[in-house]
Amino acid sequence: MARQGAVGVEDLILKKVLSLRRWKKTKLYKSRSKWDFQFTIMTYNILSQNAVENHRYLYRNCNPTYLQEDYRISRIMPEVLKSRSDIICLQEVEQNLFDSRIKQVFDSNGFASIFKRRTGSKSDGCAILWRRKKFHLVQQKAVEFRTKANQLLDRDNIGLIAVLKPNHPKFTNMLLHVATTHLLFNPRRGDIKLCQLRWFFAELERLSLKEVNGETRLYHPIILCGDFNIEPNSPLYQFIETGCINLLNIVSGDLSGQAEGKSKGKLVEMEKMVLHNLGISEASRFEEISPKDDNLTNTAQGKAESSSTPTKIKNVETCSKSDPSSNVKALDPDLLKAMGSSTDSRWIATFLALGNKELATKIASDFKKGQPSANQVDLNRAGSSKHDSDSSSVESGLSFRHDFKLVPAYKFHNFSDKNMPITSMTGNDCNTVDHIFYGVNKKRDINSYTEGELRLLSIYTLMQADDVSELGGLPNAALGSDHISLMAHFALSTKR
Repeated sequence: MARQGAVGVEDLILKKVLSLRRWKKTKLYKSRSKWDFQFTIMTYNILSQNAVENHRYLYRNCNPTYLQEDYRISRIMPEVLKSRSDIICLQEVEQNLFDSRIKQVFDSNGFASIFKRRTGSKSDGCAILWRRKKFHLVQQKAVEFRTKANQLLDRDNIGLIAVLKPNHPKFTNMLLHVATTHLLFNPRRGDIKLCQLRWFFAELERLSLKEVNGETRLYHPIILCGDFNIEPNSPLYQFIETGCINLLNIVSGDLSGQAEGKSKGKLVEMEKMVLHNLGISEASRFEEISPKDDNLTNTAQGKAESSSTPTKIKNVETCSKSDPSSNVKALDPDLLKAMGSSTDSRWIATFLALGNKELATKIASDFKKGQPSANQVDLNRAGSSKHDSDSSSVESGLSFRHDFKLVPAYKFHNFSDKNMPITSMTGNDCNTVDHIFYGVNKKRDINSYTEGELRLLSIYTLMQADDVSELGGLPNAALGSDHISLMAHFALSTKR
């Protein structure tokens, strides 16, 4: 009887979800018949069972039956299969579950897949699956975000990239780059998330770069998705959208926009966030890559990949191993004592560490004139200006950037905080941390762009917090994770 009751509740929840979620079409959808190749992509954090067991207090309001792995997976897998998605990106996938069930079930349903477990003692990771009749794998890249090359990169998060070729005669020269990741959760450590994201961008840039035409960099079609633990309208979200992040006078807890991190953490120190020891510039890309790259392996060789060993780079300027603040003395021995730990002193140290002596000298000069932070207007202007490929050293010293032209499939900036759709609910804590971004051809701002080879036709809408609460929260009788799946329907075009 109890089982029948659970089935009844499950059916009611599924019906309610179907009434709340619908496919929202873009203007391009009307002309969908002229697109030769269409596909749907899903991203879904399916909730690691170890996370459930290690954080039971977060799920104290859930029925214990709904937290059992067998029960949850028996709801998640049919949900994914019934979505008819052609590409599926999963996060928090237990490796034993992937090996024993997920891979086998999806293989029998026409999917191929790759998986990467997190480093250290973590038992879960990310997976990418694709329908064999629509795509075949050309290359794969697993990125481990733990390294001794940077003190902030000491966590076990990973990213995974699949380079897929459409099985269609019109797209023999097209490579679709699908990237998924699960960034660090810690709301107070947005500085770590930014370093992880920039490293992931560098790996994605190296794989997806098609050509360099003067100062313009052209890329193959890109879809970036996953659990970023980044809220809409946060500085890190805007970094993905706009290609630039200004780190002037911001604490690490404010970078990702998560409520638990607000105004917490330490003031971000630019000199600790440079990734030159990994060969990564302030533009979030590898510079002067050696022709022989042992980290990139053709999948035909059947070898698993990882990036635990730094990429081979030549002729790349690295950060000084000495304390950057010592450079201030070399600039002017009378300043260090007077400045102490002021904002001016930190920026002098930062710009000297990054090789920008001109701006460091200007800050020092302003300070000596009794005008500390007199250059702040210039700095803000530099950080907020459009970061084209000819960005000056002033800009790179203040901020980080990337060259992708990415836009979100879900336009969260159209919603206020009060009615923001959510992608996860743990207890009473609601968040919007899962995202799908894709590359476009031309972009003037976040609301004005021209799509190229990759065109968005529709998205599967999300629910709001009140809606999910009415369903009994997450996980529940019908939905097996504390996250909600996101789906987007795309078409490929031969025209840029």
